[in-house]
Amino acid sequence: YRFPLPSSQWGNWVRWGLTLGCAVVFILFHRSKDNIEDLQISLTEAPSNDAEVRSYGGSNSGEQTLWITMGATIQEVVDNQQKLQSEVKLTQPETTLRDIASLLPTTQEIETYLDFQNTSHRQFSESLKKAFEEGGYDSTAFEPFWNDWEKSVQTSAELQQWEILYQSIADQLQYPLTFLLNREGERYWGTTQIQSPTTLSLKSGALEHSFELAPLKSLNQAFSSYRSGVTRSLWISMLVIALALFAVYRWQSTVRIIQIPVMAVLMTLGLFTLLGESITLFHLIGILLGTCITLDYAVFAAKSERGAYPISIRASALTTMASFSALSFSQIPAVMDLGTTVLTIAALGLIHTEFSLRSPYTDE
Repeated sequence: YRFPLPSSQWGNWVRWGLTLGCAVVFILFHRSKDNIEDLQISLTEAPSNDAEVRSYGGSNSGEQTLWITMGATIQEVVDNQQKLQSEVKLTQPETTLRDIASLLPTTQEIETYLDFQNTSHRQFSESLKKAFEEGGYDSTAFEPFWNDWEKSVQTSAELQQWEILYQSIADQLQYPLTFLLNREGERYWGTTQIQSPTTLSLKSGALEHSFELAPLKSLNQAFSSYRSGVTRSLWISMLVIALALFAVYRWQSTVRIIQIPVMAVLMTLGLFTLLGESITLFHLIGILLGTCITLDYAVFAAKSERGAYPISIRASALTTMASFSALSFSQIPAVMDLGTTVLTIAALGLIHTEFSLRSPYTDE
């Protein structure tokens, strides 16, 4: 057949009702998703040693994150890591942390120890010797210990001596232990592996010198920014297209032309929302492509000669849907989102073109 499907006034009301319904559903219930992993190909089978490798960092359960802590000295790094530990434990007490601060004492702990040395180390030595004698041991047999104890009292009298000790420890670390403590220029940095039962949420103001090492999260934030930019571009392009059509055609023709891509896009968004799909950057790119495609259908049909509906529109729509249907079966989520979106908009655009342009017309 050469003519569009028959239309009626009630048919137009039904189509607009469905379109507005889908628009309301989208506005009220739509969700957005920005995930760089959508660009990855899903693996059907994980590597056989994947679970074993992951277990080296602890249990496989829960959320694992990596934090970087900076400091002018190693002691400052340890102190800042201790603040991070306190903040994490305050938020989720059952969280497991692994860092150099779990092994080295903080400044407060060192000062407590130095105070003990200055005030009670002699009393401690005498009390310990007495306890050995009462227990049947010869205290003189522990003479090497007493000598080392006296040396430690003399050499650890200042915090600076502890920093020298820490630096000697850092110099002995070999890869991959260098991630625990390392130096960059005049500053030191260390990592903290945090394993929490659920997603960890920390107050950034309380962690001035610590930040999460999350490249995927940063890329997802970039994706969110790109999605907002594409959304603005989509609205601007629709406005420019409408102004261009108004400049070329009469306003009645422009309304009839532009309603087709608008209805196709709104119905597509509503259907995706009803199906539980989260709108991604690639859905929006697909909407931009689908809008251009269906706009061509509307213009060609509206400007065809009276009584001669162009069969090329149907052929173009079918080839477009066939091409993008192949993309909709892709294992890459981003490609699948793009293909599914263009396929749906092209199909709905063809249907709206068939029903809304029952009597093609031309403008003088």
